[in-house]
Amino acid sequence: MDKAEIVFLNAVFFVIGFVIVFSIVGIALQLVISSLAVQLMDDLRIVGGLIIILFGVVLILANRIYVPLLSRDIGVHFKRLRSSFASSLLFGIAFAIGWTPCVGPILGSIYALAAE
Repeated sequence: MDKAEIVFLNAVFFVIGFVIVFSIVGIALQLVISSLAVQLMDDLRIVGGLIIILFGVVLILANRIYVPLLSRDIGVHFKRLRSSFASSLLFGIAFAIGWTPCVGPILGSIYALAAE
């Protein structure tokens, strides 16, 4: 294999890591919340809206008020790994897990629409 094919396959395995995490989250939500979500949809919308408004207020006031819980930074240091498809898959999974809070509201909306 030439270098371009290896880079392409590493990218594919990285994306497969994303797919694994988001599929597991979607299946878990479908199994656990599907029956409750229909009954509690209005309450969930109100709670979700209040959480989004709270996050907006925290972002607006971030320069004036220090919130230790929300201002924490967690870092993980890895030893230099040999480039392989397995390491690309693991980094894709780790990236998706770390990225889930960022895409959670949008992904949750997509899952809610798919469940209906």
